[in-house]
Amino acid sequence: MAVKGSSTVWDVRAGESLEFASAGIRITLVHKSGRLARLHVVAPHDTRITIDKSSEDRAGLRGKHETIPA
Repeated sequence: MAVKGSSTVWDVRAGESLEFASAGIRITLVHKSGRLARLHVVAPHDTRITIDKSSEDRAGLRGKHETIPA
């Protein structure tokens, strides 16, 4: 899905957060091990959060698209 706007890439360490203050969203990297990262997401209740795992499908792993209730 293409989204209009700008994009940036951030390198973070465990315990560091990205905050979208105007949207009330904070994403914290809790733990990283190999190809798996555990993120803690704080967002308003009406925020729809989805995860797109299609890149895993291209790597030969089972792909899935999940919607996580806020």
